[in-house]
Amino acid sequence: MAVEVRVDQVTLLGAEEQYGVMVGLRRQAIISGLPHILEDYTVLFEALDVIGLSSGVFLKDRFGQQTDLVLVGRNPELIPGEQDKVAVELVYGHRDNEGQWLAKGTAIGGSTYDDALGRSTSSAHQITRTTYPDDYGEAYGSVPGDGDKRELQGKPIEVRHTWPDGSNTYKDNADVALPEDPDPDRHNRTDVEGVDATDTEIHEIATIDGIFAESTAFTLRAWRKNILGKVNSATWNEGEPRTWMCTTVTSRWHNRVSPLKQAMVHMEFEYKESGWDETHTFTDPRTGRPPAGLKAAGRITPQIAKEFDFAKYLEFLTF
Repeated sequence: MAVEVRVDQVTLLGAEEQYGVMVGLRRQAIISGLPHILEDYTVLFEALDVIGLSSGVFLKDRFGQQTDLVLVGRNPELIPGEQDKVAVELVYGHRDNEGQWLAKGTAIGGSTYDDALGRSTSSAHQITRTTYPDDYGEAYGSVPGDGDKRELQGKPIEVRHTWPDGSNTYKDNADVALPEDPDPDRHNRTDVEGVDATDTEIHEIATIDGIFAESTAFTLRAWRKNILGKVNSATWNEGEPRTWMCTTVTSRWHNRVSPLKQAMVHMEFEYKESGWDETHTFTDPRTGRPPAGLKAAGRITPQIAKEFDFAKYLEFLTF
């Protein structure tokens, strides 16, 4: 008769709550009926393989309604004097940790990975503009009576001054109209001067840590090559196409035993509100600024960075 291996009981040991949210949980399972011949450490492995015991391979076991609590560790220990019994501590933690699985949609052992939780830091960066933004008049709005500012999109930011020729008047402090003094050298001449305008744009750094499971058809090196240094080809993490770039991928082996080789991976993505494609504007070599009346041909935004569909492998749920 085959030896029956079953979970005798599961008891709640303890939990941790912070600010009204459960962030940690510990349970205990008692495994009995293990073969007596397993008298060394292999009995612990045998206990972890029991059908019905929360799996430590995928770390996806949920506890009740706490959907962000996942199994992050299992600690088996032989019960003294009971060679056929093993106590297994089940440790649950928040899903936002290095144990979450990366590579969205990759099925291993019948399990499909969840969207991964990342962390982000946003900041406002000062930038210098010599031309109006391409969304000027849309993002900033138009002032009543000041015309449609969308006509300025892409044009140089400049100020103009027409030097007096004596034909106009101005009012002094007593509101008395007086003739303007003509400029002896530049009267009636209009000069145009370019402006270096200070603007701000949003930058964001998003980081994510997790486990990458490698197979012969899906290697970490290939995954890293596909995503590192690329920009998003489609809307991703609430960013328009070509606004996110994968800037860093670091990894270390977690398990080198086939068929489920695993690596601990840290990834960084940087977001630029204006995108990763730089706009180049023709400048007058005499002034170092865009000339007045710059035409559309005087500005170009080449798409140099290669793009990749980040959502194919990874989704974020960041704040």
